[in-house]
Amino acid sequence: MSKKITVEHACPHCSYQFTVSIYKTVCGEYKRYRDIILNDQIRTVQCPSCKSMSKIEHSLFYNDSEILFAAWWEPNPDKCVEDEIIEMVKSHGSNNYMVRAPRIRDWQEFKNLIIDTYKDNFRPMNQRDIFRTQDIAEPPEPNYSKYNIKMEIQLRLWKLASLILIISLGICLYVKLNSEKLDVYFPKRYYSVDMQKKLARAYRYGEGRVVNYERSYFWTLIAGANGVRNSQERHSLETKIASSRIAIIQRNAGKWFEKYRDHGNNE
Repeated sequence: MSKKITVEHACPHCSYQFTVSIYKTVCGEYKRYRDIILNDQIRTVQCPSCKSMSKIEHSLFYNDSEILFAAWWEPNPDKCVEDEIIEMVKSHGSNNYMVRAPRIRDWQEFKNLIIDTYKDNFRPMNQRDIFRTQDIAEPPEPNYSKYNIKMEIQLRLWKLASLILIISLGICLYVKLNSEKLDVYFPKRYYSVDMQKKLARAYRYGEGRVVNYERSYFWTLIAGANGVRNSQERHSLETKIASSRIAIIQRNAGKWFEKYRDHGNNE
């Protein structure tokens, strides 16, 4: 993985000091990183003051893990390079290719080494390629490391959360679309004026039903349309209901009354 660091650089032309982000490690597996090295673009910066170009003399580690090749460009003795090598020995052992990577001072020699390594676009066959060309009698063992198990659990939890979210949104959308449909199913006893008055009172005061001012207002309007004098109750309920809902309930009550007005007379 390519890594960057931030360093202070003084322009050799105007002595202006500025902060710049440069690569500390470059992954040679990617051609674009090789190209910026070979084209002298990786250590060349432009001064924001005088706009002149200059080269930053700072160590660079080139690493291609696919072909097990690594090299240091170290224009000046750098203690950080020594520290990096010590950490590599601790992590990978003294015989690792990164520990034995050459430390080159000259930039052109560093580039020539990279060019020679990839000469004629030839890339030595790595272990992954060798594994692919072999006849495989059995599939490779699955990797059940703790990290992979943790990632799998997180992925499944995300899928479950997404499914719950989609279902919740669907329910909310259904409720919103059907919010105007009050009392879709009405037993025949609802057609009587007495039952309508009882429903209005039951929904208002919670007598055998959950308090619901909108439903109480609905049945108050129906009863009023059938001749019951309840204007005081109607105005009182309107103060407890959102103004945006009053017109909707009135429209629904009017539709219901027009549809079922004759049923009460026939009962």
